[in-house]
Amino acid sequence: MAPFESLLVKLAPLPDCPPEDIKITLQDHNFPDFFVFNLDIIDEKLCPRRVVVKDSPVRPSFIRFDNDFLDDLETWTAFYNPTECFFKPCTSGVQIKQELKTYKLIHTAGLDSKLNLCHLYGVFMDECDFILGLLLTYIDNRGCPLLTKIAPGYPDDPPVALREKWMGQIDAAVSGLHKAVIVWGDVKITNFGGGYTEGWVDKDIAGTMEGDRMGMA
Repeated sequence: MAPFESLLVKLAPLPDCPPEDIKITLQDHNFPDFFVFNLDIIDEKLCPRRVVVKDSPVRPSFIRFDNDFLDDLETWTAFYNPTECFFKPCTSGVQIKQELKTYKLIHTAGLDSKLNLCHLYGVFMDECDFILGLLLTYIDNRGCPLLTKIAPGYPDDPPVALREKWMGQIDAAVSGLHKAVIVWGDVKITNFGGGYTEGWVDKDIAGTMEGDRMGMA
């Protein structure tokens, strides 16, 4: 990187404020300013230069849905309702479509306000209608996700009473989904909406109510 240091300092100078005060939006994260450089060797000297290009060499996503699916999506999600959300990147068209169908079933059944469930606010797309990800309920975990809070070697941390409270909340949510004939799907602490993760449920019953119950056991 040394040959490009002077160019980087000029094009991307250090901010005037402390790093912790910098606010980065979802737009900034997915569509940042970018620079393309070449490094030429002239008379045995390194000669860095910037190459001006219009389009970014990297796209956040190549996943798209048909117009009918998008039109239906807009009828039950709040595409432009400003709020603080959790952004879940889209990495699989099949997975994300199944997850969206599950969220629609939850919305149609009116379970958003009745159960302790994650809420889908909308879908993040680019100008070419590629799906970049989902905008979901933001939960402030203070930098420590639930999956990292529980370790087999520490049965009393967190306390048993708190673990039982969490289990009761999860059990109530899954029972409520099943009463509405909705399947959790990929049964694990950090997942929802379909798919399969080895070790949590037998593969042949993944994506079924029986699989949900096995993952809860």
